[in-house]
Amino acid sequence: MAFSAVLYGLGAASFAVAPLATHMLHEGASSLFPLLEFLVPDPAAAALNWHALAVSMMVTITVCSVFAARAPVRNKDFAIPVMFSKVTSTLMGLAAFALHARYPAYLVVAVTDFPLFLITWLLWRRVSDSPDD
Repeated sequence: MAFSAVLYGLGAASFAVAPLATHMLHEGASSLFPLLEFLVPDPAAAALNWHALAVSMMVTITVCSVFAARAPVRNKDFAIPVMFSKVTSTLMGLAAFALHARYPAYLVVAVTDFPLFLITWLLWRRVSDSPDD
């Protein structure tokens, strides 16, 4: 799993620092496979590509939340990836709003995900302070 952690960490860093270049790399990957030469890049593909990754992330944090809910004290650490996810999306939304464009959607990410982080953190702290731990 250490290899996976490095791989996913590098992927997260590339998505965070160079999202357009990362998407262009994905688009260019089709040239590596001659059978896929008939595929034509589509501008909407960028949104759908990020959509697929967002759904994957939401499924992951949903599963983590289910595991934590089933045995809150024993499985409390499943809340940690959820908290990291919510802090990251909050900061990325604020950064996009401040640095890229004043699109309301960027701000909505921060306004919704930061309270979710706080709620998750408060619940995690509550079970972490439990005498059953």
